[in-house]
Amino acid sequence: LHIERDQGGHRVRYAIADASFYIPRHSALFAEALRRGASYYLPGYMIPMLPRELSEGLVSLNAEVPRRAVVFDMRLDAAGACVDTTI
Repeated sequence: LHIERDQGGHRVRYAIADASFYIPRHSALFAEALRRGASYYLPGYMIPMLPRELSEGLVSLNAEVPRRAVVFDMRLDAAGACVDTTI
């Protein structure tokens, strides 16, 4: 998540790893990831959507490491209303 002031409002960028690039469609792992739907973060505990080797490694958006991702780039006006979004 990245937020900055921008010409009378704000620019918000949100990136999420493109796990579907690494997980074969119709595989058991893909089906289990769909069943879980998301990773859940609790105080002192985490339930990953994917095995940790993937979610904390190959698919993780670590700093200084190129990764495939989907990036939402949004512009908000001064009131916080979204005026433009690109993906």
